[in-house]
Amino acid sequence: GLTTAPAQASRDTIEARRLRAEQDRAYEASAEEDRMKEESRRAAEEAERKAEDKALREAEEASARDAAERKRAEEETALKRRSLPPEPPQGEGVVTVLVRLPDGGRLAPRRFSASDKVQVLYDYVHVSATPEGGGPAPAWVRQGFDLVSNMPVRAYRDKGVSVGEAEMSGQVMLMVQAHAA
Repeated sequence: GLTTAPAQASRDTIEARRLRAEQDRAYEASAEEDRMKEESRRAAEEAERKAEDKALREAEEASARDAAERKRAEEETALKRRSLPPEPPQGEGVVTVLVRLPDGGRLAPRRFSASDKVQVLYDYVHVSATPEGGGPAPAWVRQGFDLVSNMPVRAYRDKGVSVGEAEMSGQVMLMVQAHAA
C-alpha cells in the first residue's frame, strides 16, 4: 500500500481534528471541574461567613443579656442598700447579728430592731457581700441563700416576720447557707 498524498493529508486532517476535539473535551471537563471547585469554595466561604455572623450576633445578644442582668442586679443591690433601715443604738428591742459567710469570712456585727423584718437581714447580707463599686455579687448571693442559726438549728426562711417574731434576741450568730447551684 502506497498512500496518495491527498489521502494521507485527509487522514492527517481527520486525526488532527480528532485530537483537537479530544483536547477541547479535556479542556472543557477541566474548566467545568474548576468552576465546580470555585462554586464549592464560594459556597463554603458563604457558609463560614454566615456561621461567623450568627456566632457574632449570638455573642452580642449574650453580651447584651449579661449587661442587662448586671444592670438589673446592680439596681437591685442599690435598692436594697437604700432601703436598709439605719442601725439602731444598743438597748431594749435591739438584736445584734453576726453573720458567717460560706467562704468562712464574717460580716461586721450589726444591730437590728426587733421590729425589722427578717427580709432586712437578707438584704443586709446581700448588700454587704456585694462589692460597692458595682462588681458582681458572689455566686451564692445570685443563686440564693438561707440564713441559719446553729443553736438551735433553724433556717429563717419566712422573710415576712419580724426579727422579734422569729425569736431572735440579744446576740445571734447566723450562717449563710448557699442554695445548690
